[in-house]
Amino acid sequence: MPVTGACATPPPSTEARADNRCVDSGSSRDEEPTDIVPGAHVRANDGGPVMTVTGVTRSLAFCSWEEAGNVHHATFARLTLRVVPAGE
Repeated sequence: MPVTGACATPPPSTEARADNRCVDSGSSRDEEPTDIVPGAHVRANDGGPVMTVTGVTRSLAFCSWEEAGNVHHATFARLTLRVVPAGE
């Protein structure tokens, strides 16, 4: 389930990059997934569409996806996502 909106304004402890993606400016904790990075394709652990990660913080991932011709943006706890293998 989404936490909040897109990464139009970076949350605290993130910095905007020239390519309009947000990155964490702090260190990540060991229990947070390290393979969830901007550009990764992910899916919620309980299912749903494949999404593209557009930015991350220590505990959140900002994601976008297209569904029925509409682009959606949402923020998820990184622990609730898994990376989608190529071809899935």
